[in-house]
Amino acid sequence: NDPYHVFLIKNINDDNTVDIIFDDNPTGTNIATATSWTSPAQRRIGSIIRASAAILGFVQDADHFQLATALLDYNTDPGGTSAFSVTLTVPTDIRVIARVNATASDTVAGGTKTDLYLSDLSTTDMAVSTTAAPLASAPNASSTTMLPVGPIDVRTSTNAQIRGRLEARTVNTVVRIATLGWIDHRGRG
Repeated sequence: NDPYHVFLIKNINDDNTVDIIFDDNPTGTNIATATSWTSPAQRRIGSIIRASAAILGFVQDADHFQLATALLDYNTDPGGTSAFSVTLTVPTDIRVIARVNATASDTVAGGTKTDLYLSDLSTTDMAVSTTAAPLASAPNASSTTMLPVGPIDVRTSTNAQIRGRLEARTVNTVVRIATLGWIDHRGRG
């Protein structure tokens, strides 16, 4: 139950055999040992995620990987308006652009309106604002209705994490983030 990185490989020193191989390392450090080829040419062409002893289904279109079934990765009260980390169901050991839907609201009718900001952990942690940068990724126009916003693209850490931050919070606030898929440039830029 780990991510595996998919490589197209070619045996350039012998017979030019071409094959596909999976490696748990995104740089393909185990390929030469696994194939007994001397310095094979290699290129990572994607990554898969295994969960519950099976590959999570997905559809790929170039650099876009969409999960066959979206997953609710965060469904809780983050406990305040300070930054919190969210681990998403995307490949680890590489940085990808996660595609998510998100919402935040007070679960009690007439409760406090709140906006949600999602960001890359390697960027500056900024407070949510309705009038100044960075604004909000998921603005909520109502305190009584959860208004999902998406898709939102957020770059992940190599641990598949992003940052979330609320504008306001009460004891009834809930944040929900569903992972739809990811964009992986597969070593190109």
